[in-house]
This record gives sequence, C-alpha cells and structure tokens, in this order.
Amino acid sequence: MAHHDASTTAVTELIAVLSDESLVEIDLDAIRKVLESSVGAGSAVSQLSEELTILREDYISRIVGMAKALAVARQTGEALAEATELAESLPSMSSPQLVEQYRRTTAKFRDAFPSSFGLPASSRRRADGRHNYSDYK
Repeated sequence: MAHHDASTTAVTELIAVLSDESLVEIDLDAIRKVLESSVGAGSAVSQLSEELTILREDYISRIVGMAKALAVARQTGEALAEATELAESLPSMSSPQLVEQYRRTTAKFRDAFPSSFGLPASSRRRADGRHNYSDYK
C-alpha cells in the first residue's frame, strides 16, 4: 500500500505541474516514471479486487448455507423468510458488515448445532481422567 500512496502522491504532483499556468519546464522522464508506476499500481489494485471478490463470495455462500440450515432446524415460515431476506442483503454489505454478519451467523449455528463442533470437554473424560467412550456410541 505504501507503493500505492507514493504513486498517488506523484500523480497528484504531476497534475499540479501540468495545470500550473506558468508551466515550468516539464520533465518527460519524470512523467514516464509516474505513468509506469501508476500502471503497476493499477494491476496490483486489480489483483486485490479479484481476491476480495473471491473472499466476499466465499463468506456469502457460507453465511447463506448456515442461514438455510438454521431455517430448516427451526421449521417455521418466519425463519425461512429471515434467511431469504438475509441472503438478499448480503451482496450489498460492506466487508466489515459481512464479517460481522458471519460472526453472528456462526454463533447462532453453533448454538443450534453444538454436536457438529464436537462434544463439550467435560463429557469427553470421566472423573478419573480417562476417556468416556460410551458417549460416542
């Protein structure tokens, strides 16, 4: 990101020089360097954008999957309507909102399906410290 900030500063300075009414001596080599660095920054931004899109799509699909499972577990029309509304609102959420929604949804999912995250530590061992395998049958 430091490269991006330096490139932005250089472009801003170049714009100021080119728009100056007195038009001092223009250094074409400096202009070429600024433009080359801008092209590099543009491709880096494009790559970051593609990666962000992949991560957003993954978060959205995970949230929608858990919301559907929660709706099925609750077996109410209201739960299905909430899951549908949530699924429709996810693409318009900002990244921080999406991460927060993921945290809320995973908490609800863990509450609804505790066995899918393993048995609580207290039920895995007997009082004498050995494993209690009868819980797994």
